[in-house]
Amino acid sequence: MIILFSGFALAKKWDLQEAPELSGNGRGYLLLISAAASVCSTCVLSVGSVMEKFDNITDIILMGILSGCILFASVMDMLSNKVYDFIWWLAAASELIIYIWHPVSVWGLVCLTLFFVIQEIFLVKLYGRADCHAFCICAVMESIFGMDITGFLMHMIFSFFLLSAAQYFAGNIDKKGNLKTPVPFVPYITMAFWINLLVFLHGK
Repeated sequence: MIILFSGFALAKKWDLQEAPELSGNGRGYLLLISAAASVCSTCVLSVGSVMEKFDNITDIILMGILSGCILFASVMDMLSNKVYDFIWWLAAASELIIYIWHPVSVWGLVCLTLFFVIQEIFLVKLYGRADCHAFCICAVMESIFGMDITGFLMHMIFSFFLLSAAQYFAGNIDKKGNLKTPVPFVPYITMAFWINLLVFLHGK
């Protein structure tokens, strides 16, 4: 909670001109804080009880912070069509600590490196930089649970499927299969991450 409120204070002070949705009459600002705090608290309470990978309170807290960052990024993307870098820094720091305690195989590191290159160099032209960061952050956590490049690609497929399905029923896809109006992608990446992870864990 302290991190979330501190982040919003920084956003409000230094980026108010570019993200007026976070201020104005205060409604967007309050919505963002409430949503982020709620989902972060929910993750902290639930993740540890359903995932045997984490067996101590520190792991559960770090996973809760990571989950909160991803969902927090989704809310920001929906409200202001941008995601602040401090969210990815916080998520990456949490993952680094988890990674030290739960190291992956050499093959896992190779898969992560390849996926990072694909996202940050090649696919960044297809969608936004924040979307690439979101996929990479999720891939690190997926690798900790034992996924390789196949799992990362399945996450991408789930994300595009959710986006396509939602926008099709919303009437936002033209005859050529393109979006009529661009929409935030991070929320779909977040939903697909949990679906992909739960399906993988259930399969194990």
